[in-house]
Amino acid sequence: MLTGHPVRDLGDLAAAGEADVTLLDLTPRQLLAVAGDALPRKYASALRRWRYGPAAHKVDYLLDGPVPWRDERLAGAVTVHLGGTAAEIVAAEDAVVRGRHPDRPFVLLAQQDVADPGRAPDGQRVVWAYAHTPNSSDDASTADRVDAQIERFAPGFRDRVLRRVATSPAALEAGNANLVGGDVGGGALTIRQQVFRPVVSTNPYATPLEGVFMCSAATPPGGGVHGMCGYHAAHAALTDLSRRRRERSVR
Repeated sequence: MLTGHPVRDLGDLAAAGEADVTLLDLTPRQLLAVAGDALPRKYASALRRWRYGPAAHKVDYLLDGPVPWRDERLAGAVTVHLGGTAAEIVAAEDAVVRGRHPDRPFVLLAQQDVADPGRAPDGQRVVWAYAHTPNSSDDASTADRVDAQIERFAPGFRDRVLRRVATSPAALEAGNANLVGGDVGGGALTIRQQVFRPVVSTNPYATPLEGVFMCSAATPPGGGVHGMCGYHAAHAALTDLSRRRRERSVR
């Protein structure tokens, strides 16, 4: 096993030895970067048309106690979606798609030490949240709007904050090149890209290169906490490997 080795070209994988199957947890932009010269022109052209979606602006908090939720039932939830009414959520998400920063953004908040107290120091709590924001946004005030949205549903939240660390979309991409412009979903969820990820194909996980497959959120069924992109990619890769082995045994 070889870890911590940057791969800037598929040839770099030779350092890890020969492999019958290569699974790339990459979006189209990174696949083009590491294999562009080897890809057929038509397939590469299709990848270049891939569109990335809204970004996430992440904020991590260290609190001196639990989030003071107005609705006490939320204290037992590991993940909380903060958006207000359905109309407010629609308006906020529409603004982001149009390249604007909503005053009351949709915020996803995780208080994972509810399920695993070991995640937080004794007597303190660890919380992270993110708001949807236009792709590649560098608006630092988004973190303040995240604070305000949490405070709206948990009065006194700001008084509990011991430390806050905000991570912009650009910083997210700097830490993980797959997060293009801060897009954590692997690509915009347009109707076309929801059906055809990343290209129009009966086997979207396979690339034109023998034994090379994509397994990122840019493949079906898209981004989410489910692992199904990797599951289906592995199934496609193993099916293809079995076929190639049968063909070799017949020769």
